[in-house]
Amino acid sequence: MSTEFLKRHAQTLSEFAAATQARASQHPDDRWLAIAADNQRRAASDAMQALAVAHAQEAAVAEPETYEEIISGCVAGITDTGKLELRTSEGKVHIRFPLDLTEKVQHLSIAKLAELRVSTTRYWDAVAKKDVFRRLLIDISAPL
Repeated sequence: MSTEFLKRHAQTLSEFAAATQARASQHPDDRWLAIAADNQRRAASDAMQALAVAHAQEAAVAEPETYEEIISGCVAGITDTGKLELRTSEGKVHIRFPLDLTEKVQHLSIAKLAELRVSTTRYWDAVAKKDVFRRLLIDISAPL
C-alpha cells in the first residue's frame, strides 16, 4: 500500500473515531456506542502505526552502495554486447563491461578461471525484497 493511501485511511478512521467518541460522550448510557468509539479509536491507532512503519520503510531505502571487489571464478559466457558471466562459489555472477575493454575480454576463454576487478553497486529492491548487485568490469587481473 502506498503511504498516501495509508495517510488518507488513518485520517478518515481518526475522524470517524472522534465523531463516534463525541456522540458517545453525549449519550453516556449507550454502552454499544462507547464500544464502537473504542474500536474505532483502536483501528485509527493501528492505521497510524501502519503509516509510521511505511514511512520508516521508505526512509530505510538507502542510497546505492558502490565499492570495488575482486571476483574469481570460471568464465561461463561472453557476449559482444558487453556482458560477461562468471561462475563463482556463490553462483553465477553477471558483469557488464565497457566496449573499450573488449580486447582484454577476448583473451578470456569459456570454462577457464579468471580473476576480475569490478565496481559493484548494491541497492535494495523493495518490490522483490532483496539486494540487487550491478557489476561493471574495471580490469582483468589475469586469466588464471
